[in-house]
Amino acid sequence: MNNLEIAQHIANVLNEALALDPDGLSKLILRKEPINEAIALHPTIQVGIIPDQAYGLSPLGLINGFLGGHFGIAADVEVKTDKIKEFIVINLNAFGEKQ
Repeated sequence: MNNLEIAQHIANVLNEALALDPDGLSKLILRKEPINEAIALHPTIQVGIIPDQAYGLSPLGLINGFLGGHFGIAADVEVKTDKIKEFIVINLNAFGEKQ
C-alpha cells in the first residue's frame, strides 16, 4: 500500500470507531497533551499550542507523523458541540513546509 492508501485505511477505521462511540472517540482524538520543543520540531509530527503551555500533541498529530508528512488525516469537528463529524484524508503538501 502507498501512503495515500494507508491514510485512507486509517481514516476508514477511525470513522468506523467514530460511528460506534462518537463521544468517546471525539474526546480521545481532540485531547492534547503537553510535549517538549524537540517533538514540536519533528518534521512530520503535527503539534498544536495549548493555552498557558507551550506545545500540545494529539493522537491525530502522532498518527499523521507515522504517515510521513505527505498525506494526513483531518477531523471535521462540529464547533458548537466539539464533536468529530468525520475523518478525512488531506494532502499535507498543499499546506507547505512545516515551520
